[in-house]
Amino acid sequence: VQHKLYCCNYLRYYPGRPIKIPIVYTNEEDSAALKRGGFIAPINRYVSCVVEDGVPIPEGIELDCTRIQLKDVLRMERIVFPEGVTLSKSVDRKTFLVGTVFGRRSDMDDEKTVEESKPAE
Repeated sequence: VQHKLYCCNYLRYYPGRPIKIPIVYTNEEDSAALKRGGFIAPINRYVSCVVEDGVPIPEGIELDCTRIQLKDVLRMERIVFPEGVTLSKSVDRKTFLVGTVFGRRSDMDDEKTVEESKPAE
């Protein structure tokens, strides 16, 4: 990774026009499930929003991860919209899913290393 600018795309935005903004996870350290190696399996990575005239377009919409548990389904009520940004009319608040919380990613890797570390008889 060289951290150099490869491509820059510009977007002409008209007020009232829906735009897809990426979802950013916040407060992951306040979730016991994520601290123990759990992860969020994303279903939707973007939210269609309308930004009011004169309000800067945010780089991301925050999803609060405080107190999420394993097997929780993350829905619209956890998303924090900045001032001047609203949900697009095309998105249904009741059926929109962000993702699901699953257990540790490395369960299979841990079992393999334990088996390999046992001395051969």
